[in-house]
Amino acid sequence: DFINTIIQSLACTSMLRDFFLLPSNYEECKSELVHRFGLLIRKIWNPHNFKSQVSPHELMQEIALRSEKKFKIGSRGDPMDFLSWFMNTLHADLGGSRKPGSSIIHKCFQGVAKVTTIKEGDGKNRNASGTEKVKHLPFLYLTLDVPPPPLFKDGIENNIIPQEPLFTLLQKFNGINTQYFPTTKERKKYLISRLPKYLIINIKRFTKNIFFTEKNPTIVNFPLKNLVLKDYTTLPEDTKESTKYDLIANVRHEGKPGEGTYSVHILHKANQQWYNIQDLVVETAMPQLIALSEAYIQIYERQD
Repeated sequence: DFINTIIQSLACTSMLRDFFLLPSNYEECKSELVHRFGLLIRKIWNPHNFKSQVSPHELMQEIALRSEKKFKIGSRGDPMDFLSWFMNTLHADLGGSRKPGSSIIHKCFQGVAKVTTIKEGDGKNRNASGTEKVKHLPFLYLTLDVPPPPLFKDGIENNIIPQEPLFTLLQKFNGINTQYFPTTKERKKYLISRLPKYLIINIKRFTKNIFFTEKNPTIVNFPLKNLVLKDYTTLPEDTKESTKYDLIANVRHEGKPGEGTYSVHILHKANQQWYNIQDLVVETAMPQLIALSEAYIQIYERQD
């Protein structure tokens, strides 16, 4: 189910979908992965398809082959790991390079972040002034850290699940807050210098070590429409470029870490109806309940 959530999410991303609906866009590409993904997209969006289900078998075979069986049918996996691998592999197979916009993957999802690194003088005082270096680094998704849940709860609060607004997590990219890295004795602050057409957000719920995986159950509240990002960019106040986004896909996890299930909320734009998809089960979803789900990966579309 972890692969299905990502394929469904990418299939509802209009710009990417439209590219793969036309085989002429990639007919000279030698990659079997590209062609099988394109074939599946065409099957999903074929208005004359009389079947209610479309088999991804050919694509799954190629994914297992190309990933050296890291991602395969019948195995458990992390959808974020798969999404990162899948996007980078498609980008390379389509002839993409480090040049901005060199593939449809980068045209859809690549943004740029201004990263300021402050090297501490003596490493003892985190607030001491040090040398600053500024780099503009491309990204395909933003990772947001979830505050740790309370360690101690009384009898009344035992069943209360903590909640945080998405805007609290986005403060990481306000260009003011810093993150300290003790191993390198550096502080870093982030600001988005170029917004992508489609913004992918990874809400970091899972913490892994050599023994086990922990899951943060905090509910992150987010808007389905009009996510405003102007406070997290270097764009001038009078810019004509939109900084508003609408949610189009929401991958969530239910259950214990290493167990449980992944499903995805998908917006069908034609009727503005939300659907919840888990494996072969498709059901309508109530918008007001989507924001209360344990969101893990989200795709937002910019209002252009």
